Amino acid sequence: MDVRAKLINKHSVYVVDIEEMKKKEQFRLEQNVSALKDVDKMSASCKKYKKMYDLAIKELEQMSHFVESEMPELEDFDVAVPYYEEIKGVIYQRWEIQHNDAHLISEEIEKAKEELEASDYKVIKCNEADLLKETPPYDIKKLHKERQALRDRINELKNKIVNISPK
Repeated sequence: MDVRAKLINKHSVYVVDIEEMKKKEQFRLEQNVSALKDVDKMSASCKKYKKMYDLAIKELEQMSHFVESEMPELEDFDVAVPYYEEIKGVIYQRWEIQHNDAHLISEEIEKAKEELEASDYKVIKCNEADLLKETPPYDIKKLHKERQALRDRINELKNKIVNISPK
């Protein structure tokens, strides 16, 4: 497979399989020519379609070779953003790692809050049991420890967002 590309900007490329595109252009030429019926028009039109085909093939062949790279391993809350560089007629895919992405951290905070809220009913049940001088249905010490761990995690994540320096 001969992969070629056209650099649109630092973060965008147009990538094609050149052999596949050549086949499509050949098919388009054949379809256009076979649709012609009038013998007088056929010669001029055929030349026009052939010229369009030749131009399309020339544009494809002038595209740069493309070298794709694997996305790097990421840590929690990191985002890999592809960018492209053209060096000596070859377009290379590169990766910029953005650490502590605020959006990903915010999503994690929301998950922890939901988990904390999901256990609110257990606290209420334990309080009701305590008021009625009954045995609590849940281990209140364990429940408190789990909930405190979630609150600590939420605060830790909020601090990460506060400490992210704007670019």
